Amino acid sequence: MLVTPQRSGSGIARVQGWDPEANAWVPYYRAMDEQRRDTEEWLQKMLRSLRGAPTLLLAHGRNARSHWTWLQDGHVEPDRIRDGHAPARRLRPDLRLVRVRTAQGRETPQWWGISPKDEANIPGWNPGLVEIAVLGCHQDDGDHPESLALAVHQLRQPPDPAGDGASDPAMAAGLFTEPDPEEERQASPPDL
Repeated sequence: MLVTPQRSGSGIARVQGWDPEANAWVPYYRAMDEQRRDTEEWLQKMLRSLRGAPTLLLAHGRNARSHWTWLQDGHVEPDRIRDGHAPARRLRPDLRLVRVRTAQGRETPQWWGISPKDEANIPGWNPGLVEIAVLGCHQDDGDHPESLALAVHQLRQPPDPAGDGASDPAMAAGLFTEPDPEEERQASPPDL
């Protein structure tokens, strides 16, 4: 984003975004329109590639909504999806859609609590609230939105039965890389 102040002291600025195809700065609304088109095209291709595979599509509201505008509260429709310019359509039988919102950007309340009058001076813990909205599922075919929401909630803190962090996807990726022969040689006891 390029913000160029106009007349000194006017408080007015020109806002532009980079257009990689034109290799130039363009008005910001044009740059955002291009990003939205690219996002919706990517979404269509990605969903097409997963056709036939049971899929739970998780979208973080704050990150996705500016490029996938259909995720905004006034646009979503239950059990439907819009991934392009066509009107929203019914979800494919193998697709479920969940939007997650957090306190990032003040999307959920910043605090909550119950304070009886005699405990008003006791500090409390302020957890970060998370909204898990099941936007699309197939209740007529046996889906339970509460179960999908619970599954998404559980993904926030994956189990770690061994206590070694291996259930963390990033950690697991590190555990399953090829061993470095030099590190193995240095870690081995010398032959006697």
